[in-house]
Amino acid sequence: IHQAVHKIVCVSQATADKVLERAPGAKDKVVVVRNGIDPSLLRPKEDLRKKLGISSDSFVASFVGRVEENKGALLFAQAVEKCPSVIGLIGGYCADNYDLSAIKNLAARSLRVSLDLGGVNTTDYFNAADVVVLPSEMEGGIFFTAMEAMALRKPLITTRVSDLPILFTHGKSIVFTDRTVDGITSAIENVRGMGIVGRSKMSEEAYSVVMNELTEKKMVEGYLAVIESLKNCR
Repeated sequence: IHQAVHKIVCVSQATADKVLERAPGAKDKVVVVRNGIDPSLLRPKEDLRKKLGISSDSFVASFVGRVEENKGALLFAQAVEKCPSVIGLIGGYCADNYDLSAIKNLAARSLRVSLDLGGVNTTDYFNAADVVVLPSEMEGGIFFTAMEAMALRKPLITTRVSDLPILFTHGKSIVFTDRTVDGITSAIENVRGMGIVGRSKMSEEAYSVVMNELTEKKMVEGYLAVIESLKNCR
């Protein structure tokens, strides 16, 4: 296919690398335009801590997004269970054909894990959190929930997927974890141990990267640049 086109737009450098593994001759055609968000659209609707009766001094970890195997919601819930002083919130929607029984059973027996898949406002779940945990194994573009969490100045624990390791530094602007219960548990406790000042410093570092590299405006500019370059193609 690459021989029939002038440009190949990839949503991440990681995707571009995979394209070039299969088609090394397309090097001059590959352009990276990363996904971007508009932070002004991240508007809260309600105070979840107040609604759920969570005190202001409780430490809350949130998982936000599609609940399915690849996203790691069950791993998150199991990790929260191993953190005695952490409350876990899961908000989003369920992927088709995903068996929710394990995560529902865990939430039902736990006093510290809350599950809501009923059309939630994701911004409310971000705002309620002291840390957002997204143990996804999905490659491709940087996922929107990760960008949204950081745009709201929330510390993020996630996996080394897509271009996250290229743009963000472990321990400085993000905390990386492997996709194991013990790994996620350790990461949550690590972020909790940073204290308010440490978490705020890390969040500001991540926020700066998002605003410089991952905005909708920059994404549109990237696509417009690709379109402009095509004018000279024959």
